[in-house]
Amino acid sequence: MRWYTTHLDCKPWLDRKDGCLMNSTIFIFTPRASKGSSAGTGVDHIAFSYPDAAAKMKVLEAAGVKMVTPFRRDATPFAAGVVEDPWGTRIEILQDARYPGFHHIHLASADPDAALKWYQNAFGGERKNVTGRVPGLLYGSLWLLAAKHQGPALAPTDGRSIDHLSWEAADLDAEAAAMKKRGVIFNIEEPHALVNQLGVRQKTSVLTGPDGVRIDLVQPKA
Repeated sequence: MRWYTTHLDCKPWLDRKDGCLMNSTIFIFTPRASKGSSAGTGVDHIAFSYPDAAAKMKVLEAAGVKMVTPFRRDATPFAAGVVEDPWGTRIEILQDARYPGFHHIHLASADPDAALKWYQNAFGGERKNVTGRVPGLLYGSLWLLAAKHQGPALAPTDGRSIDHLSWEAADLDAEAAAMKKRGVIFNIEEPHALVNQLGVRQKTSVLTGPDGVRIDLVQPKA
């Protein structure tokens, strides 16, 4: 967590040492060895937007952060560069004044259009093209984008540096029932109650999305 609060301006979340907050998204970190990078899975990378992305890239490079792709002003669709965290997560640093902070999750998919349709059916979102060119879903101020994967079969996200995505439900049982009517299958864990690390009783369920992406649906308090 400290790496994200130090380098990416993620804010500490509550009193927990395993989570930080950027916009309305919570990042939770689990202390275990990673099976590998986010690259090569259905969640290729995540992206953060800054007022001056070129300056941010210089600050990260000076701090010793691993550079993957140098900053390019002619990058498509944003002026951007790519770095990597110590656990193999690919992170795009871009400049989009309309959506500062945590900007998007970028999926890799054998069929990007079908993947976006699946996520919209499961979790809603507004179907739009970011910058008018790249297809995606908009959830408030956070984009979910998808690009065509070329190469070997995508590995499951389970155990990789981005282990899973998560959505919050006010009433998990009701939300899961509605999703099942829309054809969504809870193929790993049906909704069930548990006590989290803070001793709070909550409900959770787990399913697999397109391209091997693990997804948790959580009701924070049960």
